[in-house]
Amino acid sequence: MEETMSPRRLPTYLVAVACMGVTGCGEQLAYPDSIHLANFQTLSSGHEEGGEFCRDFNLTSEQAEWFFSRAKLMDARQLYERFDHLPCWVRGAARSNRGIWQWEIRAGGTARVVSPEGKAELFGCDECDAVLTGAGNSAQ
Repeated sequence: MEETMSPRRLPTYLVAVACMGVTGCGEQLAYPDSIHLANFQTLSSGHEEGGEFCRDFNLTSEQAEWFFSRAKLMDARQLYERFDHLPCWVRGAARSNRGIWQWEIRAGGTARVVSPEGKAELFGCDECDAVLTGAGNSAQ
């Protein structure tokens, strides 16, 4: 079962994620509990069985950061109802003041972020087709 952040923590987290990739947000936000992800690294890409059609799906570190700057926190039902679950994925890591976070972005516009403590959060991005389809190499 996926764990979620407490309501007290959630707004600060969303502000931090929404701020990533926007000019002027390179510094730590002024919230004591904020989580500011930085230093994105793309570590691997691949696909599940049956996903040979997407073997070219790949994202740069900058594109991953761009994706998360626009993605919204969602629950599993919201992702299921609004997005396609595609077998193509890119995995990587980002750093915060709490440690290393693992992330995975899928070609259908969904993502998963796992905190250093092992808590997983799900994200969806309606505005990210530019980087997900390969047309967004300049979308950063």
